[in-house]
Amino acid sequence: MTSKILLLGLFLVFIIPGVLGETAEECAPIGCLSNSTCFTFGDVLNISNNPYYCDFNGSFIQQKPINSFCSNDYECFSGACLSEKCLDLAMILEDYTSIYQNLTNFSAGPCDVAPGCLNSSNFSNAHLLGRLCAAPKLGFGCFECDEDYEWNGSSCNLLNCTSKPGCFNQSSFDNANKINRACSMDFSCFRCKSGYSWNSTSSKCEYIITDSGGDSFWSSTTVLSNSDILEGYENYLKSGWRWKIYFEGKYYYIGVRNISSGLVTLEVSSKTSFTTLKVDENKEFDLNGDGKLDINLFLKSISGDKANFLLIFSKEEPTIPNNPVIPVTPDNPIIDLDNEDENNDLLFWIIVSLLIILSIAVIIAIAVFVHKNGVRQEQNRNNRKYLD
Repeated sequence: MTSKILLLGLFLVFIIPGVLGETAEECAPIGCLSNSTCFTFGDVLNISNNPYYCDFNGSFIQQKPINSFCSNDYECFSGACLSEKCLDLAMILEDYTSIYQNLTNFSAGPCDVAPGCLNSSNFSNAHLLGRLCAAPKLGFGCFECDEDYEWNGSSCNLLNCTSKPGCFNQSSFDNANKINRACSMDFSCFRCKSGYSWNSTSSKCEYIITDSGGDSFWSSTTVLSNSDILEGYENYLKSGWRWKIYFEGKYYYIGVRNISSGLVTLEVSSKTSFTTLKVDENKEFDLNGDGKLDINLFLKSISGDKANFLLIFSKEEPTIPNNPVIPVTPDNPIIDLDNEDENNDLLFWIIVSLLIILSIAVIIAIAVFVHKNGVRQEQNRNNRKYLD
């Protein structure tokens, strides 16, 4: 009888709860109860084909749509909660995939040249710039009108032949570009090259001299980090484009003024200076005027209106070294001042050793002389005895 009661007790304690499942009281400290199954906080469950999550209040709540307030990732249908807001990961991934495919060199910034921000990979008589539109249009392409075209408010239209120098009955003009259209009476349409302006007094396109920090000429400025330059920064520049470098507490600029006939005209600051480079040629520049070459610029190639450069910090020592190296010549032997005491000690012991050797030699010579003299005297005494 006792054994039967014991078996019944075991059945009631262990078997029945396993069949009936967990109770709400047992599940409450760790999660939410559904169909006698306990789900821990944050678990997601499909209820009536809709996703629900186990909330800390012990109940299931339907997951929230994009842009809803949230505290945890599992509260959002997208599975992403950032800054207390449900995000659409698929849209973000699509935007950045598009950015990667269409732009290989970009930095977020305003499109300050019309037509500006357009969500298109192609735009008539315009080209995609190497940067993105600023938020909230991040991911859209930044466009500007092609050369010889201007924005009329809705499209890029061909310029009239009104820009100086204007109409000329010739095939070329110094420091000017021939535009693909004709003036009246079949004259050619010309415009001064980028970086040049028309001087009505001299009737020439003359070089524009501006301060490197000014914006009257430069259409694009890219800020480079020191880590980029340390590893060797390679990219292309067009006429009117420049790099901004922060070096030893100041900003400096390297920009392209003109690309023509395999030659690139550069402007380097802080103090404005101009130089030229040919393909496969490099030059080094002293930015801060301390007598030390700071950067090395190598022109790798020219393709159309683009010049491809490699920029890296120079490794040259100052022009006047702090510790000059004295050449070794017979008239200019090396003297190690740091080891002067050691050299004196060595010389002292060499002299002492020589004196000891010399003294031994003198003693040996005297001993030999005395011995020979004694032998001679002994022979003389023997000779006298024989004669007597």
